[in-house]
Amino acid sequence: MKPIGIYGASGFGREVAWLIEECAKTGVPYKTACFIDDNPTKCGKILNGIPIMALEQAVKTYPGLAVVSGIGNPRLREQLMSRAAEMGSSFEAIVHPRVERSR
Repeated sequence: MKPIGIYGASGFGREVAWLIEECAKTGVPYKTACFIDDNPTKCGKILNGIPIMALEQAVKTYPGLAVVSGIGNPRLREQLMSRAAEMGSSFEAIVHPRVERSR
């Protein structure tokens, strides 16, 4: 299973966690390893059965961690994902297994 860290431990992050679970049900080898949040009051807590960690801790705890965004604000998303890239994280595009696309 590929460990996925969701940057953002709020509403949008919980939706991304659901999406990853749906992918895993169809055999896509994903597992939500953690939520990543810069708010120190959230770190160390559990959200929907998933631990919340600071970026540095998540990268150390889960070698090969891929990060996806759970941030809705475009400017903040760009800033935080750039920070994750600087820490050596890879990224993953999560697509629901029932998505339909036109030619």
